Amino acid sequence: MNDLTRNIVLWVVIAIVLLAVFSNFGQRAATPDKLVYSQFLTEVRSGGIRTATFKGDMIVGERASGGPYVTHNPETSNTELIGLARQAARDL
Repeated sequence: MNDLTRNIVLWVVIAIVLLAVFSNFGQRAATPDKLVYSQFLTEVRSGGIRTATFKGDMIVGERASGGPYVTHNPETSNTELIGLARQAARDL
């Protein structure tokens, strides 16, 4: 192997190592807390939930403390929760 090829291989290896190191220090998205549905309802009532988005049978959003959460919505038409969400929106 000549000197030029050896230098190119060396720099490629250095670049790969640096990319691997820096990718580990990159900002990662916070993993959402998995809430039990009853805990979610309790936090809604106490003002601990900032946002709630219904996505099929899942509810995702942000807590008042800033962290993301996810919970399973076992009810198909939850009028109690919808009423709580409307009341929370009026209180803002």
